[in-house]
Amino acid sequence: MGGLVISGGRVVDPASGMDAVGDVALLDGRIAAVGTGLGGAERVIDAAGLVVAPGFIDLHAHGQSIPADRMQAFDGVTTTLDLEAGVMPVASWYRRQAAQGRVLNYGASANWAFARIGAMTGSNEEASLEAFGRAMRDRRWVENVAIDPEVAG
Repeated sequence: MGGLVISGGRVVDPASGMDAVGDVALLDGRIAAVGTGLGGAERVIDAAGLVVAPGFIDLHAHGQSIPADRMQAFDGVTTTLDLEAGVMPVASWYRRQAAQGRVLNYGASANWAFARIGAMTGSNEEASLEAFGRAMRDRRWVENVAIDPEVAG
């Protein structure tokens, strides 16, 4: 068969519904087979007592950075997504992430609040707590949203 077999671990495979002790065969860096008794590989990794699972996706990631990626990788996370607050402007955020050399897959939603602030004020600031604080004092935006007057000052 060639390639690599991860053998004897608890295989959790959502695609096939498998949740049992078994093997995962890889060929050219891709999963070639999932099952039991997969042999004949050039290299075999004994995974007895371990869980073999696809990478986990964190849909609510905060602190997206290389150190945070490394910590999440220890937990089996392969993709981090900031889908709560989001980011703005989106394109520049993606450029910065790529330039950092992120070690996990990453993504984010658009920050609707900053999109609205930008549409109403012409601002193109990066989404941050400091920028949001400044925006909360900008009447061009604040007076056009339903907000507690005490917050607006």
